[in-house]
Amino acid sequence: MILRPTAKAANLLRVKPAVGVQPDRDDWYLNIIWIDRRKNALLAHAETAFPIFVPDIRAADLRPLGPWLRAAITASLADEHLRRTALGNLGVGEPLIAKTASRQLLGFMNETALRAQWQIDGVGEIGRA
Repeated sequence: MILRPTAKAANLLRVKPAVGVQPDRDDWYLNIIWIDRRKNALLAHAETAFPIFVPDIRAADLRPLGPWLRAAITASLADEHLRRTALGNLGVGEPLIAKTASRQLLGFMNETALRAQWQIDGVGEIGRA
């Protein structure tokens, strides 16, 4: 599995993304967004832009990254009644960390983050959203 973190996410993970890794339709993107003074993860699948919002994370939650990533994706797919492999092979080890390759997907993630913030503000707190 290839994970393409934003600069903010790469800093949190303390990783330097590999350059020159060719984009694949089954890549996953990761961004860290702050809402209510809490760190939250926003994942998106490269081909489908399937978004996954994981509230209230800590850097320690992301280590090791592979199991956390697979668990977040698998749980979200199950919530939508989709197979674990519906969006590609999730692998078993640590993901390859590569530089982001799609400005369009990053824009979509920013829009998704704004919508999440708006929805959370509407109900008053992240736990109720």
